[in-house]
Amino acid sequence: MVDFFEKTTTKTDNYNEYKQLNLKIMRKKTNNLIFPLLVMGLFLVFTSSCKKDDVPKIGSSYAGGIVFYIDGAGHGLVCAETDQSTAVAWGCDGTDIGGTSLDLYTGAANTNVIVAGCTQAGIAAKLCYDLNLNGYTDWFLPSIDELDLMYKNLGKQGLVNFASTWYWSSSESYNYAAWTQNFAIGYQSGNHGKSNTYRVRAVRAF
Repeated sequence: MVDFFEKTTTKTDNYNEYKQLNLKIMRKKTNNLIFPLLVMGLFLVFTSSCKKDDVPKIGSSYAGGIVFYIDGAGHGLVCAETDQSTAVAWGCDGTDIGGTSLDLYTGAANTNVIVAGCTQAGIAAKLCYDLNLNGYTDWFLPSIDELDLMYKNLGKQGLVNFASTWYWSSSESYNYAAWTQNFAIGYQSGNHGKSNTYRVRAVRAF
């Protein structure tokens, strides 16, 4: 009886020791898995947050300005937060600069053409061309179509404050006039003389 009891308790003790050892091994394996999973989870949360913050939206601050156009391919246009001038001439009244366009994504080329063809100091295009703002130096005077998007997507929606008056575009109309837009009602005109003084809001592409 004694021998049998001793053998039985010995087997039970061995089983308990084996069970405890397995539990320790399982805990160790679980702990080894938890840490990498926590790290991966934090990484995913961090990257997801970064991607969300990096996505430009209409009216958000991005790439040195305020987003007013996104083309669906990760590119678009921003305008400066404030006007670069409250009253400046388009310049070179009576001179046919030529080579400017009304279209979207032509403002930069228009500005370059104006600066190259008009040496008058302090004109609208040159103010934008020389602008160094928020770490960017590639600002330009928007084309009339770009100016229209600025009005419709920001000004009309009340997302950015604009003066309720005329703004210059870089789109020439003819030798005595250039295209403008009124930010009170959105009306565009190609008959305002280049010597008239209107507001300027610079733009850059991203």
